[in-house]
Amino acid sequence: MTDPLASDQSDGDLSRLAEQALINSLTASLPGMGKVVARNLETLRAEMLGPDPTPVERLLVERAVMCWLQVQEADLRDGLCAGRFEPGLSKYPVGRQIAAHRRYLAALKALELVRKLAVPVLRIDVASRPSNLGVPTAAEVVRRRGPAGRPRVRATGAPSRRREPAAK
Repeated sequence: MTDPLASDQSDGDLSRLAEQALINSLTASLPGMGKVVARNLETLRAEMLGPDPTPVERLLVERAVMCWLQVQEADLRDGLCAGRFEPGLSKYPVGRQIAAHRRYLAALKALELVRKLAVPVLRIDVASRPSNLGVPTAAEVVRRRGPAGRPRVRATGAPSRRREPAAK
């Protein structure tokens, strides 16, 4: 079994060290499977990351990949231990499976929530606004209201809103 701390693949990344330790633990009795599992994890990681991930997405994808590996490990250990425990002790592997599955689903849910809430930033330049926003430019306001900022008098013959002084 290879020491995960002696591996040059991690470059000091603790999540990669933990991943490599779990892979080594899983594949200790299966020669050559460690590289296959690591390759599968890299494929899964690349699929989940997408084209342009944010730093938060990277962290959540790392967590989801590790949780996926823990689910597989719990399933494998449960399958290998089937029928070996006394009836009272058989709850332990099933409990590990359930806990690993819950962590995996929570990681996926958090990743999807971050992606759903990641809204592209909309920047509005007031000087050169697009016409479809409905916000007038400063020049349009001056044209409509006049230089003093008051509405211009309409030449429609509409009655004035000013009150005439009362006749005595």
